[in-house]
Amino acid sequence: ASDVYKRQTYTVTARNGLNVRNAAGTNQDILVSIPKGTKVQNYGYYTPLGGVNWLYVKFTYRNVTYTGFCSAAHLKK
Repeated sequence: ASDVYKRQTYTVTARNGLNVRNAAGTNQDILVSIPKGTKVQNYGYYTPLGGVNWLYVKFTYRNVTYTGFCSAAHLKK
């Protein structure tokens, strides 16, 4: 974990939506899939795994607030 990714807002760029997981890694359980354009707030922590940085984020989707991990490859500042 590091603070290289400062606390900032990112926008989902994944065309078919982005899976948010309970831990870093594609083998982890999916909490929810959020659509392209959704804004997420990064806490400032990430986990590098398999060449990808998994950001720990918080966001609200359909009136539910979630925290979880998603791949930085599908997020833009």
